[in-house]
Order: sequence, then structure tokens, then C-alpha cells
Amino acid sequence: MIRIKMNSTEQTGSFLTLLLCLVGLMLVAPFAEFRHDTLIVDVGNSVVFFAGIWSLFHNRKILWVGLLFFFPTLTARWCYIYWPQEFLLYVISVGTALFMLFNSYAIFTYILHQRKPRPDTIYGGVCIYFFLGFLWSELYALTELFAPGSFSVSAAGLSLANMKAELSYFSFVTLATLGYGEITPVGDMARTLAVMEAVVGQMFVAVFIARLVGFHLAGPLQSKGENT
Repeated sequence: MIRIKMNSTEQTGSFLTLLLCLVGLMLVAPFAEFRHDTLIVDVGNSVVFFAGIWSLFHNRKILWVGLLFFFPTLTARWCYIYWPQEFLLYVISVGTALFMLFNSYAIFTYILHQRKPRPDTIYGGVCIYFFLGFLWSELYALTELFAPGSFSVSAAGLSLANMKAELSYFSFVTLATLGYGEITPVGDMARTLAVMEAVVGQMFVAVFIARLVGFHLAGPLQSKGENT
């Protein structure tokens, strides 16, 4: 396991930028589906990747690990536009999932090492929540690629881009435990992933809130200790 040693440099700017990029990616996906233009989503994902790399600049070791996922995934994504080969879809989904998983791990470790509440703590926690949603959407896409028909979608005859948009929607609905029912996991792996996402999403919210409460309770004690 990679041991991350954090410094005390505040990451408010990079985490806020990453959060805005993640929100932007979520907003452009429906527009791209309406226009049948995947280039918008590719640009949005690329911007998120650059913002994610910027958020790792506080530690050189994790930055280099992040770059190992960054370059191959972005290369495969843009190569697919001009050379649409099926194996590139697997590279894109696996690389994106690994990048978002590692970025979430790095931000979460950063948050745990903080001793007082700061704006970057909030921004980082929300970034992780978005990363979880996009991470599982890539896992769902991989499941559908390996086993077509793993998800029952109300709209039939969807293109690959539209299917990924639907799975992204399903991911965030599952993460928030809303469960509207338009998309249903019917395959065993799809059902397992859906259950895991719901559990991880609720656990993360509980842990993150507990951390914020811990900051709140520790604040007066630290101030008292400094005054004595």
C-alpha cells in the first residue's frame, strides 16, 4: 500500500477547482446526449483529469502515481475519437476508474491528516463523493461491455455514449439511495456493484460527517491547550 505523507499546505484552490470541474462534467453529460456529441464529454473528462492531477501537487510521490493513470487514459480517450477500437473502451474505463479511485484515496488521506477544519476539507470531501459516482459509472460500463444486457434500460436501442450517460445517472441515483427504477441491474455482477455502491456511499457520508464533528469537538480543546 502506498503510504502518503501529507504536508500542511492548504489545497483550497485545487480542490475547489476540481469540484467545479466535476460538477461541470455532470452538467454537460445530458447536453452531449441531446446533441449526440461525445466530444463534449471527452473534453469534460480531460478537464477533470487535469484538475485531479493539480490536486495531487501537494505530494510528489502521489503525483507520479497519478500520472501513471493520467497519460495512458487520456491518450486512449482521444485515440478512440479517431480510431474507434473496442479495446480502447476497456482501457478508458479501467484507467478512468483507477484514476478516480486513487484520487479519492489521496484526498481522503489528506483530509484525515488535517488537525483543524478548513475550506479544503469540505471541498475535498465533496470531490470524493462525486468521484465515487463517476467511478461506479465506469464499473457499470465495464460490466455492460463484458456482459451486454446486465442492465435493463427503459429506452431501447441506445448508442454506447447514451448508454454510458444512462449508467452515470444510475450510478448517482444509487449512490444517493434514491432508486427511481428506470434502470435495473439484472446481471449478478451489476447487482453486486449496485449494492456495494449504496453501502460505500452511505459509509463515506457517515465517516466524513464524523470527521467534521471531530474537528468541531477538537477545536475548543486545542484552543484551551494553547491558552494554558
